[in-house]
Amino acid sequence: MADETQTASTSSAPAVADAPSVSKAKPAKKAPHPRSPAAQSPSVQLSKALSYFLRHGALKESLPITPDGYISVPLLLAKPRIRQIDMAPENGDFTKDGKKKLKRVTVEDIKEAVKGKEGEKKRFEMKEEGDEVFVRAVQGHSLESVTELDHVVLSLNNLQVLELREGDQGKQPEAHDKNHSEATTEEEVGQSLDGLPPGVEILHGTTPDAWEKIKASGGLSKMKRNHIHLARGRPGVPGVGSGMRPTSPLLIHIDMLSALRDGISFQLASNGAVLTAGEDSKGILPLKYVSKVEERKSGKVIWRREDGRGDNLEKV
Repeated sequence: MADETQTASTSSAPAVADAPSVSKAKPAKKAPHPRSPAAQSPSVQLSKALSYFLRHGALKESLPITPDGYISVPLLLAKPRIRQIDMAPENGDFTKDGKKKLKRVTVEDIKEAVKGKEGEKKRFEMKEEGDEVFVRAVQGHSLESVTELDHVVLSLNNLQVLELREGDQGKQPEAHDKNHSEATTEEEVGQSLDGLPPGVEILHGTTPDAWEKIKASGGLSKMKRNHIHLARGRPGVPGVGSGMRPTSPLLIHIDMLSALRDGISFQLASNGAVLTAGEDSKGILPLKYVSKVEERKSGKVIWRREDGRGDNLEKV
């Protein structure tokens, strides 16, 4: 009886209409990471791809590379990382099956990458041998097989090649300077220049975190590269060329003259950057060759070497 009452009561209840279905909104598409290819212009994608192959990836990618760093341009153009770059992403041309037509990278595009934009550091160089075209990175290599770049070996006798000239990446030395770049005797050192050319400062750009690591490790390290990269002046100074990121918050001042007197090798790249492999096989430029560290924007000195050769160090 109770079951019947319950059934009747249930059956007499008014029908409840189904709730209208609510379509879920599709989540907004995330913006691509700033470093992903989707967020970069075709010219930036090409520059980064060239940097990878020419500085680091030639052996891994089975690309023949000469001791002076050149790779055949046609071989580079055949690599998938370069073939997938669309040099005209806005053209709107599609194939019959709906796929977008890519404007492939050409030799002319690579020539434009070598030329670079006005004011940008010089990253690449090209040469032609007969009908063949080759390209190389000016600096930044981690490949041990690249040993014959056209860098000028610096000495106390040829520091004039560091002179800043507006519009130049770096003043190229005369043949005499190239042939007599090593100051090996006391007499030669005594006849050397008194200092760096006017306006030249040998600087390494870094961050506060990296500076703490530099202090803890006892000096600047070339890391996985062949050289430590230095600049001949501050970012934006005419004629400085390459050597550091223009946004580096800290400037490390290098006492290159003392380092040269102690036998540490320095070189001038064709784009104006100053390079050194450091003091020993570990690739370290010891802290005693750092004269001071300053904040780039404010000019405030945050660390200074107490004496002329770094025997005593103190923080200001």
